[in-house]
Amino acid sequence: MNKHENKLTMFDYIQEEPICLRRQLEHASELYKPLIESVGKAEVDQVIIIASGSSSNAALCARPFMQKILNMNIAVYTPGEFVVENYMPKERTLCMVVSQSGCSTNAISALDLLREHKQLAVGVTSDLESDFRMHADLLVDYGCGRESVGYVTKGMTCLVMFLMLVAVGLAKHLGRVDLIYERALQHDFELAIKANSLMLQIAKSSYEVNRRAFTNLGVTYCVGFGQTLGICHEAALKLGETIKIPALAYECDEYAHGPNLQVTPAYSIFFVDDLGRGSIRTRNLCRISASVSDQCFYLGEATVVGAHMIAIPGLRPAETLMSPLYELPFFQYLAWHATEELGHWEEHPLMREADQRMNTKTSANKEIIPL
Repeated sequence: MNKHENKLTMFDYIQEEPICLRRQLEHASELYKPLIESVGKAEVDQVIIIASGSSSNAALCARPFMQKILNMNIAVYTPGEFVVENYMPKERTLCMVVSQSGCSTNAISALDLLREHKQLAVGVTSDLESDFRMHADLLVDYGCGRESVGYVTKGMTCLVMFLMLVAVGLAKHLGRVDLIYERALQHDFELAIKANSLMLQIAKSSYEVNRRAFTNLGVTYCVGFGQTLGICHEAALKLGETIKIPALAYECDEYAHGPNLQVTPAYSIFFVDDLGRGSIRTRNLCRISASVSDQCFYLGEATVVGAHMIAIPGLRPAETLMSPLYELPFFQYLAWHATEELGHWEEHPLMREADQRMNTKTSANKEIIPL
């Protein structure tokens, strides 16, 4: 039985995404205002995002867009990397520590380290009453609301939107976006929200067409490039933690340097087209891999010989780097529906016991909520 019975489910939160994304877009300036005010009149030439799990994947999804809009380096670290390697921000750096629940012990350690070094400790969370409030100098609500299912969906997609909106807000503050470009981006964000709804419908129909394959996933690879690499990391995480299968994410060229040699007809591989510089490479790798396994799936706009086509919405933004905002629901729905049908919600009993000893959350985390 689904352990979330009588509670909101993953699917409920997936369906909430367009509503939440639209609310974020409508209140964008209110959401990013505290971060922009923290910058003040100082010049910024780097942004550091410290996050783990789905929050880290959201940062990877947003990073290419942020780098393009801001024309600066966007670094993404896990809290462990940041604390152990002591990656202290240099001058002219905006640094954010992200935890959707605000109860991640590793993220709190990163905030504490920033304070120790007299750096501004900025915490980004969906819960302003969480433990983050006792460790951050500045606490920012990114506008997704609570999500009481550990396998996060809405919160992850909304974090992508928040980070993209922060990039636009900071670019405006630094004088790097003119009014015409800002209006074009606003229009693209609106199209991305509509495409998010359409993608969920595509996910439902694709699931029915490929139900036999999707309920029989074994070792699964997710292969992408640029912004879709972040999608692939989140897809692998979701498939692994819900269906309980080995699922791995690779950048296209990394996949072609070793992992491809492990592929057999029993493997399932999802290729996610970035619709840009990596498009031809992604399609070629998909076509070649499909000659080995007939469980190759291509998420994009073109047809790949031998692969199962999952067509993205025709109504979508001109800015291809926004694709995570509308492509994530496919993998979120797949993870939820397959797990629901297979009844794989429960962890192995030994893992349940071990998980309680990992101490990744503070004691204030009463519900099943994410890192």
